[in-house]
Amino acid sequence: MDSQTKERRTQPRLTEPNLIKLEAVKRICGLSRASIYSAIKLGTFPPPVKLTGRASA
Repeated sequence: MDSQTKERRTQPRLTEPNLIKLEAVKRICGLSRASIYSAIKLGTFPPPVKLTGRASA
């Protein structure tokens, strides 16, 4: 394969999502729980993913 046909990646390939709990999200971004959920409602923050009936990350 020559250099003209090689694919150039601008972003790394994701293998699997890294899920973190709300407490860790609060520590990382410095936002309160209410602020995080407001941002989720506005669509500017990713929504939680349901792990089990009572757990999400």
